[in-house]
Amino acid sequence: FGRAHQPHWFEAVLLDANDLSCISREACELSWTFQGQLRLLVLGSGVVLVDDTVIPKGDSVPLRPGTRICLAKQTPGGLEPIMSLAVHCAAVPTSVDPGGGQLPAQNAAGAVAAAGRVPRPVMEFPPVPEERQPP
Repeated sequence: FGRAHQPHWFEAVLLDANDLSCISREACELSWTFQGQLRLLVLGSGVVLVDDTVIPKGDSVPLRPGTRICLAKQTPGGLEPIMSLAVHCAAVPTSVDPGGGQLPAQNAAGAVAAAGRVPRPVMEFPPVPEERQPP
């Protein structure tokens, strides 16, 4: 997420065109972990806050429904928000199906490890014949 990836969108939604230069080309990355947790990784040097806490470049933090992500700029009076986004996604289940079955997939990877269970593969590939396996 950043002005290099969504240049026209940022130009359309920012109230002050000068704020565009305060947003990093690659501000942050949103991704799902294998366990189904949504995380934010700060990539750029611009100011990124998660629930009013500045997240340093290179740090990764978990996101939950209702979390607020803010891109901000430093001014003589302190931090000034440029734009805020709210996380709106389904929460990952925290318990196993009492019937002993698999819980439905909750993320883009297609499977969730819930309560220590191993996720079921989305697609299984047949084993490689022995004559084609590397030595």
